[in-house]
Amino acid sequence: MMVVLTVSACAAVTVPEAEPHQPAQVGAAPARDGDAAVREEFESAERAGTIAAYQLFIARHPRHELAQRARDRIDRIQTGSR
Repeated sequence: MMVVLTVSACAAVTVPEAEPHQPAQVGAAPARDGDAAVREEFESAERAGTIAAYQLFIARHPRHELAQRARDRIDRIQTGSR
């Protein structure tokens, strides 16, 4: 099977100019500490206090320092100790 494409003369196409880069606004909030969101997620898992909540945290942040604490919390829940 052979496909033949025919290209005819094209009409001129006008492309709008790209928006110029806008500098940061004076008084804009500074960038948030990326670790803060992870810590908030861990605190949320602690409030829930369930194995599922800790497992979700571990799945999302397996290498974060708090992942081991989440694993420890799961062990405590499973063994019935607090």
